[in-house]
Amino acid sequence: MASHTLKVAIEVEEVALGPLMRLLHKTPGVVSFHVDMDNMKKRAANGASDARGRAPGKRGKNLVNGILIEVSKHKVITTEQFKAIWRTLGGNQDAIGVLRRYKMEKMLAPAGEDKVRLGQKGEARLKELRAAAAAAGEA
Repeated sequence: MASHTLKVAIEVEEVALGPLMRLLHKTPGVVSFHVDMDNMKKRAANGASDARGRAPGKRGKNLVNGILIEVSKHKVITTEQFKAIWRTLGGNQDAIGVLRRYKMEKMLAPAGEDKVRLGQKGEARLKELRAAAAAAGEA
């Protein structure tokens, strides 16, 4: 019996690309896969950052700001608390992937097993937010 192949297109977020490629590589029956890096270059040239080529908006910044404010209220939070805060603020990506990214960007820092606190950049950004809020209150 002859086997036929089908072409399938999948759009994924950048953070999911590596794990997806590993999964596809291990999956029986996958003949080949192609990552359209040209499309990524075009988005970057246009100043866009998301998978649909849209420019970065305020929503992403508001989520980061909301996380930083919540973490500052508690000083240290658990991974589960982070997930709950992320969902409450309307985050739609995988919370663990976002947490990992925030740690890499030094917005958050490890504070023990399954716990995080504000990182260097997170503290600096929180100071900026508070300064801007104070300035807006004076105006």
